[in-house]
Amino acid sequence: MRWTSGSGIEQIGGFDSLANAISADGKTIVGRKESSTLGYEPFRWSEATGMTTISGFPGSSSVDHIANGVSGDDSVVVGEGGSQPWRWTEAGGVVQLGILPGGGASSARAVSEDGAVVVGTSGHQAFRWTEGAGMVGLGDLPGGAIESNAYGISQDGSFVVGQSNSGIGAEAFRWSSSGGMVGLGILPGGSLSRANGVSADGSIAVGWSRSSAGQKAILWTEAGGMVPLWDRLVAEGADLTGWSSLTTATGITPDGNTIIGNGRYEGRNLAFIVHFQPVPEPGTLAVVSLGAGMLIRRRSKRS
Repeated sequence: MRWTSGSGIEQIGGFDSLANAISADGKTIVGRKESSTLGYEPFRWSEATGMTTISGFPGSSSVDHIANGVSGDDSVVVGEGGSQPWRWTEAGGVVQLGILPGGGASSARAVSEDGAVVVGTSGHQAFRWTEGAGMVGLGDLPGGAIESNAYGISQDGSFVVGQSNSGIGAEAFRWSSSGGMVGLGILPGGSLSRANGVSADGSIAVGWSRSSAGQKAILWTEAGGMVPLWDRLVAEGADLTGWSSLTTATGITPDGNTIIGNGRYEGRNLAFIVHFQPVPEPGTLAVVSLGAGMLIRRRSKRS
């Protein structure tokens, strides 16, 4: 399915299809769909072509492959299946990205705006791939068993977020070439957290964390650290009528002003969208409810 503010939910696929990522303009979606034989296969959907199967995998059919990410300009698709993670372009077809030394099962999970940088997991380690350097391991956080997984990437590919074992549990991380891998913390009483998305400048990350009160969507900022997204919305004056919880934040726009995720609304599992927007008059705050979404007009800077 695809959702727009103008037309709401639109079905784009048939039975047993799953959308995993969308291009910056919202016109291209990738994921997996039921195969004509057994299993599933990767798809690329666009307004112009509809749903088409990604094929041409070296030495294998497209069955049991999944498309996990698409570049902002929709020219590159990345995914998993077979022996290696892969990258697809219309001109070059499917190219396998290799595996890290000693690595096993590998997957590509996200790609930069221009398609030049790919991130994912190879064996037990998060990786960052470029055409020039190939696949490079990002290491892991200190403490705990060796394990890290990359789930999100910034617009230009300079920041990577995910989850790594650490001395306090399986902890969300942010990686950059200048700072390496840094743990983002875990909510009090929990032992798990994960970052799924990051703003263009790396200053804001979103995801989820287990806490003593259950799983919660989280918002992390350089200035304020990790907080439940729910708490931040309440502090901003958001109308959360009908919602009982926000369980995970799955993505964030490059400017950090829009967050999407999942939660519980009137007893059902529903997606949500949150918009933070600056208001024209300093010191004022207006909140408009959009049913399963919320629009928050607020001061221009978040701590």
